Formats: sequence, structure tokens, C-alpha cells
Amino acid sequence: SNTYFEDLNIFYLAGRLQKKHGYKPGVFKWFLGVGKMLAILPLSENEIALHSYTYRSANVATLQTDATALLATSFSGYNNEVQELLREVIEQGVLFTDKVGMVHSENLVNGRVILLGDAGYCPTPLSGMGASLSIYGAKVLSRFIEKNPTDIQMALQNYNQAMPPIIAKFQSNAKRNAA
Repeated sequence: SNTYFEDLNIFYLAGRLQKKHGYKPGVFKWFLGVGKMLAILPLSENEIALHSYTYRSANVATLQTDATALLATSFSGYNNEVQELLREVIEQGVLFTDKVGMVHSENLVNGRVILLGDAGYCPTPLSGMGASLSIYGAKVLSRFIEKNPTDIQMALQNYNQAMPPIIAKFQSNAKRNAA
């Protein structure tokens, strides 16, 4: 099968910090720059999250090794409030990092193995449809099984033919948003 991962050259770093803060829960702050974005997400009065995207072509292992320095330097020109929050998240928070990319597969069915959601067509958060597309794929598959309960192979073939154009649309949206 012709399955591959397409690296969009975007490094994602998210952090969570247990801390009483002055931000209003549910009111997000966004900071946009060339090749970077930072979001401050107050989850409750005592917990805050950060999400950042930076354009980086290095491999994920290298980026993860330098993640805290990258976070600090990428947003070093931002105001003191942002700088202090970044420092606290780096020193006391929990961090998650990864590269943003998409899985491409010309065949979502192989025998009794069916690829759904991120395993078959991860459109990334940049598509705006990550979780929704996974649910949609499961619904499409279940409808074809419902229509062909005695011919599962036909149901799987129908799923395999119906999903690629939909997947391509949302992966194309993600590429456009990444650019």
C-alpha cells in the first residue's frame, strides 16, 4: 500500500500549568506572528494551557530536544506577561510536543483491517475537522455495513471508495491553513 506521512514543517508545543491566574476561563488570547502562533487558554481559575505552532523543518527528535528553548526564543519579543507565563510553563508545567503532519493512504481497507480517523486520514488540527472527520468516517463505515450486513467486503469496498475525496478536501484545507 502507498501509505506515507506528510510533514507540514510545523512544530506543535502545548503546555499545562496548575496555577491561580488572572485570566478569565474560556476567554482565549491569541498572538500571531510570521511563522508562529501562541494561544493562552485559561481552562479554570487554577489551570491554564498554552498552545504554540512554529514553522520548523528540523526532524521531530531534534525539535523535542530543544523544545523549551524554542518556545522561549520563538516568543521572546512578546510582552512581559507572556514571557512570565512561558517561563512558568517551562519550569513548572507539563509539556507535549510533536510535528504536525498528515497520514496519506490510498487504501483504507486491507483484509479485516480498516483505517479510521487519524490512523487513516489524520487531517491535523489545522483542517478544523480532526475529530469530526474521524466520527464522520465511522458513520460512513457503519452506514455501508448497515446497507450490506451480509456482504461485509462490499461494505468495506464502498467505504474505501467513498472516503478518499472527502479526506482529500480536508487535508487540502489543512495544507492551505498551514501555508
